[in-house]
Amino acid sequence: MNLSLSPPCENTSSNQQELVSLDIADGYLDGIAILRTEPNHIEALELPYAKSYVSKLPIGAGEQKEIKLYAKAIKQGDHNDEIDFCINSDFIFLTRSIRTIVE
Repeated sequence: MNLSLSPPCENTSSNQQELVSLDIADGYLDGIAILRTEPNHIEALELPYAKSYVSKLPIGAGEQKEIKLYAKAIKQGDHNDEIDFCINSDFIFLTRSIRTIVE
């Protein structure tokens, strides 16, 4: 299964920003296993509530980057929770919903 995050990561700032990591909540990962990311993440860390895919991806001013998650369904059901896009630090982030239904 190939999941493209939509819309793409877009830097609307006049300065370069860094996508530090994607933090995917455990509620989603209970039924979905992330096999790899594109661009490739540097490391995957277990957090108390999520798994963090660290990328440290620079995004230039006004630039968009497409992020793909290559995943495998591991359990049937409606898997939904939140994904945090950590920008320039681990503590500044945008939160979006993520959902996949596996039949």
